[in-house]
Amino acid sequence: TGESVLIIRGPQGRINRAVWGPLNRTLISAGEDAVVRIWDSE
Repeated sequence: TGESVLIIRGPQGRINRAVWGPLNRTLISAGEDAVVRIWDSE
């Protein structure tokens, strides 16, 4: 639908890859800063 389900903010610059974790409760992202982050969507 193109609707935003989660807005993440952090110092990572551009996100190169993001995937949903188990049960769609977490989002795992990797950015230009070479750091992998785990975001809680709740």
